[in-house]
Amino acid sequence: VSRLWEESLSILDDVLARGVAAGELVPCDTWATSNILWTVANAVIQSDNTDARRKLRRSSLQELYDQTLDLVITGLKRPDA
Repeated sequence: VSRLWEESLSILDDVLARGVAAGELVPCDTWATSNILWTVANAVIQSDNTDARRKLRRSSLQELYDQTLDLVITGLKRPDA
């Protein structure tokens, strides 16, 4: 499982690094950012584990996941890109 996670993080790290190199994303520690994105995505998925969490969420899992990614990507985008 750890190897699979690391491979997935490496793919995400590469995508972020290319975005930074192309000037589309703000300079950042892409490995740390990959880990943050991975952790946030897993937390969103965990919000579907119980009825109480689903009610608190007030939206579908897909909507929350999409909103989360939009928020993070907006924060990573260069203002002038």
